[in-house]
Amino acid sequence: MNDVRVIKGVYVTEENDKVLIFNPHLFTSIILLKDGTIENTIEKNKELLIDKSIIFEDDFDYNLISKFFENKEKYNFNKLTITDALSYNCNLNCSYCMQQNTFKGIRRINLDEKLDLWLKLINLFNAKQIDLCMFGGEPLLEYEKFDKLFDGLMLNNIYISNINAVTNGTICNENIINFINKYKLNSLQITIDGTENIHNLRRVSKNIGEKPFNKIINNIKWFLSSTDVFITINTVLDKANKDDYINLVDYLIKEFKGYIYSCRPRIIFNLGLECHPFKKSDFTIKNILPDNEYQNTYYECMYKLINKNVAINSILPSPMCIKNLPTDLIISPDGSVYNCISGLGLDDFKIGTYYDITNNPEKFIINLINKKRRLDYNCNKCKYYPLCNGGCEYEMISSDKKSSCQKGIFDKHIYDIIKISTMVEEIDNNVFRRCCYESDS
Repeated sequence: MNDVRVIKGVYVTEENDKVLIFNPHLFTSIILLKDGTIENTIEKNKELLIDKSIIFEDDFDYNLISKFFENKEKYNFNKLTITDALSYNCNLNCSYCMQQNTFKGIRRINLDEKLDLWLKLINLFNAKQIDLCMFGGEPLLEYEKFDKLFDGLMLNNIYISNINAVTNGTICNENIINFINKYKLNSLQITIDGTENIHNLRRVSKNIGEKPFNKIINNIKWFLSSTDVFITINTVLDKANKDDYINLVDYLIKEFKGYIYSCRPRIIFNLGLECHPFKKSDFTIKNILPDNEYQNTYYECMYKLINKNVAINSILPSPMCIKNLPTDLIISPDGSVYNCISGLGLDDFKIGTYYDITNNPEKFIINLINKKRRLDYNCNKCKYYPLCNGGCEYEMISSDKKSSCQKGIFDKHIYDIIKISTMVEEIDNNVFRRCCYESDS
């Protein structure tokens, strides 16, 4: 593996006659022609690197920039992000469903109560921008209820800035198309686990004999042709599908070439990290990849995606944890609020109940403040903290680990992160594609 060093607060490595530099605080990167030693190369290009926000002046405290962006998001009460699961109802029986071991026999609050909860939360934070993720279960089974909820918000002069939905992609009709257009949904995240046979083996319809894969492909065509929505194809890599993933990508390129290679691509690819459902499941126990093997598989696939010139939505192998963001809330069907989407329904991640928020908001705020992430003592001192944010607490709890430290993984793959950061450019918000000067490998 190429040697990676930290110089002036940024990650630096060399490749043949080039020096690759990646700033983990700002996610800026650059490639320089090597001129003597790495230190000499940086010093001779110092003004350029400062101008490009790759490095800062010599006396700059890099930890301050990380803290600034962390706190900027953490205490940005103007924006409230809500992930709302109106119910756990779903039309599929997926073998690795994250909610299969979660207590589901709960009382669902009605739409009037849900609207009241939303208004209380919005007023509590005095939020000016509201982003929503429709979640479930399968949220498009509940689209009519979301429609009534949105109408109720508008009657109270509350307008949602951005609406996304996490859906299995098997449900579409004219009414859903009209719903998407009425509220100008921005994106749909649809999980496709592999080519037809692999996907249908694990994403099983409750309607006997129904095969989801072809239905999803046809629905994606309908979504793209009849709405302006963007589609994120999410694939969780495991032992059973990792060797099939690029076959899936090639199939989707063949079916949706125009949407994938347009100037503003409407199909974006996301590689996911598989987690055990709470108390685990037979499927994940058998198929989940060990950390090192997952990371190797992830980067192998990521390089192939980049060289195929498709759009991706991240250059890191897992998303930054939202658990320390008080304005990123997940609402369960009973009106309880959580701070981890994987931890929906689990007391470890519950901030408050419907009663707390509507009758005792002070208790909710106290719980929100006290629900701090269980970071290792050395996290803040680690050179990888700007990238991992302390790891995944859900993964630690669900897998019975004492720590979610990812230092060993980053030690092994920091070169890949630097390399990928110099191969792609951000063409839209959190959408990356190969730089125009990159050649096929």
